Amino acid sequence: KNHWHCILEQTAMFLALSKDTDEYCVEPRMGFTIKRVKTSQDIILWLNIVSEAFGYSIEREVIEKLIDEPDMQILMAYQNDQAIASAILYKTSDIIGIHQVGVKQDYQGKGFARTFMKEIIAACHLWQGKDIVLQASSSGRPLYEQLGFKAQFLIKSYQRQ
Repeated sequence: KNHWHCILEQTAMFLALSKDTDEYCVEPRMGFTIKRVKTSQDIILWLNIVSEAFGYSIEREVIEKLIDEPDMQILMAYQNDQAIASAILYKTSDIIGIHQVGVKQDYQGKGFARTFMKEIIAACHLWQGKDIVLQASSSGRPLYEQLGFKAQFLIKSYQRQ
C-alpha cells in the first residue's frame, strides 16, 4: 500500500558438513577445472561471467580488494580452456558463505553448476568448514536441495515504485 514491490526473492539455506572425508570425493568431469582468481585478466573473465549469469555488474575494484583476503576464495570454473562459472567463498570462523555462483548461459542446463557446487562443497570441507550457508534463487534452490542444503527462511528485497 506504500508503493513498494518485491524485486528479488531468495531462500537462505545451509549445509552441515560431515567429518567423513570420503563423502566429499568428487568424480572428475573431463576438461573441468577450478582455479582461484589471481590476476587482472582472471578478474575480467570472472566479472564477465557474473554479468552474464546475473544481469548486473560488479565494480572491478571491489573484486581487486578481495583477492588477497585470507578468509576469501574467488573461484572460476573452466571447461577445457573456457571460463564458464564464478563463485566466492567467504569464511567466518567455521562457517563458509557461498556467493555469486553463476554459470555462463551457453553452459547452463548441462550439469556444470552441479559439478561446480560439488567441488565447492569439497573445498569447503578441506578448508575446515563446519557449515556452509548461501542465498538461493528460485532457479538455484532445487540444485542446492538435491545437494543436501536445507531452507532456513525467505529473504525478500523491495523497491519503491
